[in-house]
Amino acid sequence: MYLAHYHLEKEPFKNGPDPSFLWSGGKHGEVIAALRKGILERDGCVLLTGDIGTGKTILMRHFVEQENVAAILLSLPDADLKVLDFYGRLADEFEMGRGADSRAGFIARLQRVLQDSFAIYRKVLIVIEDAQQLNPAVLAEAAALCDLESAGRKRLKTIFVAPLEFDEILRREENRGVLAAITTRCRLEPLAEEETARYIAHRLEKAGAGAPLFGGDAVHEVFILSKGFPRLINLVCDHALLYGYSSDLKVIDAGVVRDCRRDLAMALGLEEDPPAEMRRPITASGAGPRRAAAATPLPRTLRMWVILSVALGAVGLALVLILR
Repeated sequence: MYLAHYHLEKEPFKNGPDPSFLWSGGKHGEVIAALRKGILERDGCVLLTGDIGTGKTILMRHFVEQENVAAILLSLPDADLKVLDFYGRLADEFEMGRGADSRAGFIARLQRVLQDSFAIYRKVLIVIEDAQQLNPAVLAEAAALCDLESAGRKRLKTIFVAPLEFDEILRREENRGVLAAITTRCRLEPLAEEETARYIAHRLEKAGAGAPLFGGDAVHEVFILSKGFPRLINLVCDHALLYGYSSDLKVIDAGVVRDCRRDLAMALGLEEDPPAEMRRPITASGAGPRRAAAATPLPRTLRMWVILSVALGAVGLALVLILR
């Protein structure tokens, strides 16, 4: 909707795991480097943790698209999943032709598939998203896959992707073996304010922006509202650009970002109303804050006196008409 207005080639803050927008600066760059080393150079499993919205999915999509790796992505939300059913899912993903009757049979077939169909790849990745939902038996089998050898090489790599509470799950007695199998641990953190500014500039550049679209004060407001979580940064910035478009602005200022707060309060987890100085009228049609022509609502006490005065006037007029 607003691409032509800002001279953009595509939406810069569209939420979704688009690896072309991957930002590799700051702490995220350090995590990318550690993951690359863990995937390509080390044996054992890899663990990537982070709060919701820190960018775990887009980061894994980046590694999935690398030329020298092949990857399958699994999301296994069933906590009661049986080990043979887990093998069956893997058999489907590897196009092995039939389900798993036993562990030994599955492993033998998997090794043949790796040798025949995936021999050209440096690593074959099994990326398990929402790993915190797996039961201990399936977790143990997923970790054990990293020990498989094909043609004398360990090319199969299990990557667990999970929120921060997965660390506590791994400390349980029944998961100690899985914990020991993890040789690379990476954690994604929210961005600092300076990183937020660079993140916004990066995505705008990738979208074709020829000039900055967010002022310094606007970036600060974005950081305050998003707390540095990339998913929330995208959400706030996208709404701010839409507000700016509806108000015919070319550069987003802090006031526009504050206007977004009311619409995004639930998504941002805001429990309190913004301060009075942040409240600005927005038209019901969504035309935007800068074109809103409605007057600021009267204070509650004043509104009550106005209503009472109107009511008393109506009563007085009625009495006059009755007594005539």
